[in-house]
Amino acid sequence: MTKRVSIFGLGRSGISALKASLKLGYDTYVVNQGAPSTWENFKEVSGLIPASHLVEQDRAETTFAYSDLIIISPGIPSTHKILKAAMDKNVPILSEIEFGLQFTNAPVIAITGTNGKTTTTTMIGEMLKHNGVKPFVCGNIGTPVCDLALDSTKYDVIVMEVSSFQLETIKDFHPYVALILNITPNHGERYEGVKDYAQAKYNITKNMQPEDHLIFHGNNQAIQNWSQKIKTTKHPYLENKVEYELKKQFDLSGFRLVGSHNLYNLYCATLAVSLMGLKLNKDMVPGIQKTINEFSGVPHRIEFVGEFKAGKVYNDAKSTNILSTLTAIRSFQGEKGLYLILGGKKRGNNDSLAAYIPEFKKYVKKIILVGETEEMLYQELKADLDVVKKGTFEEALKFFKSEESRGVLLLSPSYPSFDQFKNYGHRGDTFKELARKILT
Repeated sequence: MTKRVSIFGLGRSGISALKASLKLGYDTYVVNQGAPSTWENFKEVSGLIPASHLVEQDRAETTFAYSDLIIISPGIPSTHKILKAAMDKNVPILSEIEFGLQFTNAPVIAITGTNGKTTTTTMIGEMLKHNGVKPFVCGNIGTPVCDLALDSTKYDVIVMEVSSFQLETIKDFHPYVALILNITPNHGERYEGVKDYAQAKYNITKNMQPEDHLIFHGNNQAIQNWSQKIKTTKHPYLENKVEYELKKQFDLSGFRLVGSHNLYNLYCATLAVSLMGLKLNKDMVPGIQKTINEFSGVPHRIEFVGEFKAGKVYNDAKSTNILSTLTAIRSFQGEKGLYLILGGKKRGNNDSLAAYIPEFKKYVKKIILVGETEEMLYQELKADLDVVKKGTFEEALKFFKSEESRGVLLLSPSYPSFDQFKNYGHRGDTFKELARKILT
């Protein structure tokens, strides 16, 4: 009998999982919110499977209950009420990353944490390429893991950025090198507290063996305490030793990324690639040094947009939590006149920024508020900080131009993008386009 698979959620990873499932010959259903004819990907999906296999989310309970396997997109919790009947019948529920890895036997480097994942993942991929190793860089960074099913290339290493959401449904996932960069409160809309959030992150090591390698933040006591229970080879790193350790092997004079946090990202990347070199019996130092000399960062992460008459502009649209924003503003220590654009979609938990007023006072000249959180943040910050409400990027940029201060404008929102944009990439691209149009 043909295996029946249901794909829950039709973002990029859902579409990729659908195509991978069909390649395996499975009888595949897709479930998404709203009537199928309203789905963004309706035309593409309806060309792949029968109309009877396109199921509206509110009517999907029976579809899930009679599936042999359910693959869920990252934004959907495995505890979703529509999955209850399937869970009662012990139907396996997997994330797209687990489903996709069946299409390769290559060793895996997996990167998780609250901040720094995309930069570190990208650096690792570049270091491997510069050493003649063929990586498939995928996961939460933008390329679905299931794209492996559609690619005939033989990859040497799989480099994956993985979120806590993706790690919630791990079954056999087994990285050779796992990185937990840091854990701070985040995703209050999904988790009751940082302990639950951290536990999801810790799933990255669920199937690791003593010969595998775990790289983690050695200054974080909670991670240190948890790591004692893990049998795999451990590599804790200490922030105050990172630059010293890097300079023992590498020349950092050409490293272009700003902020001490990027030294931590660089250190973790060099360690991960060196450990993979041991497995591949290959000296990785030359390619690592080449990457240090040439790597200019990733889009939407303190990305230099340009220098205009009004001043320099940076796009940090990927900053969806306060720690990431604090890291960004600290990177501009010594710059005069930092204007910060804050705001986005409310989470419901961990929305207050009152505790960080002293940090803002130290680094920021003026805060420009936009998005759904605008009024809440204005009421919270106005007594202590110079804040203005501008609602949209267009108005924020016009305001910055009118100031004539020759300052620095940084978009580092601290909140998710979904109030006004499809995702953080759409948010960052919109900001860059408007900045060049308005400030030129």
